[in-house]
Parts: sequence; C-alpha cells; structure tokens
Amino acid sequence: MAPDELRTWISEQLFDVAPIAIATIDRDFNVVQANAAFEAKFGEWQGRKCYQVYKDRDALCPRCMASRSFEDGQSRVTPEVGVDEHGSITHYIKHTVPIVRESGEIPYLVEMSIDITESLRLEDELHIAHDFLKTLIATSADAIVGVNADQEVRVVNPAARKLFKIADTETLTGDQLVEILPRGLFDDVFSCDRSLLLPETTVRATDGEEIPVRLAGACMESGGKLLGGAISITDHRELRDLQAEKLEAERLAAVGQTVAGLAHGVKNLLTGLEGGMYLMSTGLKKGNQKRVDNGWDMLNRNIVRISRFVRDFLSFSKGRTITVEPADPVAVAREVVGLYVARAEEAGVKLTWSAKGDIAPANLDFEGLHDCLTNLVGNAMDACQMSEHESDPESELEPDPESEGGQAEAGSTVHVCVSDEDGVLRYSVTDNGVGMDYELKQKVFTTFFTTKGLGGTGLGLLTTRKIIQEHGGRIELESTPGKGSTFTILLPRDRLPARTTKSDDPDQGA
Repeated sequence: MAPDELRTWISEQLFDVAPIAIATIDRDFNVVQANAAFEAKFGEWQGRKCYQVYKDRDALCPRCMASRSFEDGQSRVTPEVGVDEHGSITHYIKHTVPIVRESGEIPYLVEMSIDITESLRLEDELHIAHDFLKTLIATSADAIVGVNADQEVRVVNPAARKLFKIADTETLTGDQLVEILPRGLFDDVFSCDRSLLLPETTVRATDGEEIPVRLAGACMESGGKLLGGAISITDHRELRDLQAEKLEAERLAAVGQTVAGLAHGVKNLLTGLEGGMYLMSTGLKKGNQKRVDNGWDMLNRNIVRISRFVRDFLSFSKGRTITVEPADPVAVAREVVGLYVARAEEAGVKLTWSAKGDIAPANLDFEGLHDCLTNLVGNAMDACQMSEHESDPESELEPDPESEGGQAEAGSTVHVCVSDEDGVLRYSVTDNGVGMDYELKQKVFTTFFTTKGLGGTGLGLLTTRKIIQEHGGRIELESTPGKGSTFTILLPRDRLPARTTKSDDPDQGA
C-alpha cells in the first residue's frame, strides 16, 4: 500500500475500526460525528447533545470540561461517569482534543472515551478481598507472620505480637524471627518444593520463654516467581494445661474409684491378720509350736501386704511431681534387671536384657522410669510363675536373642529391651508367661484391678501409665493367652519434658 493510499485508509476507515469510543462535538455541544464503538457504547447519537448521549441529562453538566477546552484550546483527560445505551452506569476516561483552525477558532472537539467500568469493578473486588483478608488476619486467634522475597517481615498480626511478646510500636525484624522460630525453619519456609507442618514444636518469645505450638508454613509464588512466605502458629499452652488438668482429673477420679474399693481390700487384709492371730493364739494355748509358727508367718505375710498396699496407694494418690534431668536410658533398664537377678534365679525365670544401637541421653525422671520398669518386670515374673507351661517353642512373644547372657534357655523367660528408633525411645518387657485375653487387656490399666488376687493392689500399672504420660509418652500392651505378654513404653524424644530447674524442684527451699 502506497503512502497516499495508507493516509486515505486511515482518514476514511480507522475512525470506525478504532476499539475506543470517538465522537466529535460542535460549540453547541451537538454530537456531529461518532464511530461504531461510540454508538455501541452510548447508543443513538444523531441529533442529540453530548450531555444527553453521555449522561442522559437535559442540561449542560455543571463542570463541563468541553466548555473549558472550547475556551482555552487545551486538551484534557478526565474521569467521567455516564450512562450506556442500556441505562447502566458506566465509567470511562475521556480525552478531549480541540480542533483548531489557522485563525485560532475552535469549531469542534474530538472526544475519545476509554471504558474502565470493568477495571473499576475488579479494583473494588480487589479492595474488598484485601480488606477481608486484612480483617481475617488481624482477628485470627493464631499468630500469622508474612515475609517478602527479601526475607523482610511485612505482616505481623496482633496474635503474633502477643505470642512473641512484641509491643505494637516495635518492628519485628527477620533476624528476630529467625531466633523465635525453631532452628532452620525460617529458610524452610522459602522452600516451595514442600509444605511445612510441625504439629508439635516450640518457639522462643523475645523474653526467652519456650512456648509449645503447632506451626504451619508455606512459600508464596506467582508464575514461578517467589513472592515470600507465610507462617501460621497455634499456641498450645492452653491445650497443654488442659491435658495436664485432664490427667490430674483422671488421677483423682481413679483415686475415688480406689477409695470405693479400699474397704474391700482392707477387709481382706484384716481377715488375713485375724487368721494369723487365731493360729498363734490357739497354738500358744495348746502348746503347738508349729501352729504358732504358721500363725506368725501369716502375720508377716499380711503385714508385708499392708505395707505394699499403703505404699502403692499413697504413691498414686499424692500426685508425685517428676524431676527431669539428662539420663542414660540404658542405665535404667540395667539397674532394674540387676535388682531382679536373684529373685529370677530363685523363681527359675531366665531374666535377660539388651540395648539396640547407640542410645543418646534423654530428659527423664530416672526414679520414675525406674519404678515403671520395676512394676513391669515384677509383673512379668509373676506372670511366668502363674504359667503352668515348661516352654512353648511356638510362642509369638519370644525375647530378643541379642541379650545380656545370650540366647534364653527353655522355660520361663523375661526380656527387657531398650531401643531408639525414628526419634522414639522404647522400652519393652516381654515374658512367655500366662498371657491375657481380650477382657483382661481392657481392664489392665483400670484402678484397683489385679490378676494376683490377694497378692496385688491394682495400682502398679496405673501408676506406671501416669508416669509415662507425664513424660509425653504412652504404654502399649500385646498379649496372647498361654503365650505371654509384651508391655512397650514409647517416649517420643520431641515430647519429653524440659529439664527441671531448681525453682521447679518442690524440695528446694524446704
């Protein structure tokens, strides 16, 4: 196309094919020419004033920009609100350009209108979404922190300030956030290849307090470009306190149940004492030394039972506070097994123990855990003595052969194993004794329940479970009638209690 042809095409056709609304008005504000886009936007324009077409008015606009351009010959760009051909409100930007003759006269104005209705609608929605999210973040009970791509903290909601103990007038810096969050987590937030979720962890407030929390984090990106990261933190202090209160309530409820059965236990003990006294009394009267000796033995046995009964009951009911210090987990098992070696030999029980791998020290209440294993090993030996079998080569619950003392011999066996796998410290006590059926397994951790008849108090396993729960762990039972039982203590290292300080020790200052 030649230049002349191009100019002709532009002057004759570009006006109508332009995608923006274009109109020409004269000094009387009549629309004298308009393109197709203008007519599609504002409707019929022939023989009508500009204010009628644009705004459906009967008179000139109060602040008419066209009047000013006719007066001073200046081009203008103004935002306008009008009415489209359907009677709906429309927003547009109007560019007004005067057509000036050589004499300086301005007979016409060209007005080009760009529709911004949809843009404003989207902008309004964006403002609404922004205000909604801002309100949601500000009122969230969880602490929320937002960091940009330069690792600068841009969002800190009131819950986060309260959790981290930062005043409203203070600025939270990236360096401070690194110190508050668990080690290495700040960098993990910006790793977009995986989401970040820590159900149980801790953050450190600005005053040094370690706070148990649930933490979730994610990086933010758009079109492959990193925008920053967001962190949401749920304060678990109240939950921790509720769990402690629940445990205490369970303990007190169990004490109440125990007291309800206490009368029965005392009655049995008194019956044993009365029987012993009767044998001694009648033996002395008849000069029967054997009867006196039998009565004395019965008194001794029942006094031992009374001592055990009272000791177990007081130990459980007083709510002993655990004392936590770094301890060797293997040493606990080694000492407990050492205590029972002589009794095991006398009872004909093969008692062994083993430790799998290198086990690092852990925060433990050594004496409390010692009591737990003592209860479990003692019960295992009792279960073996209650069993009538010599040996069961098909037992599903055989002890670990990698034990102190080597492979267990035929007959009754008890094995204690210590291991540390996947961040969980484990103690298992396995016997091939009498075992338990489903009904007994459901009752084994209930108060005042015992399988030992007059020889047990029913509080040993309940006390054991309480101590384990105070360590953030749990105890599991696997048992088969006639084949034996395995009690397993599971202590996740990330849930172990913090080391007891001097101020935590109830004996300090006494």
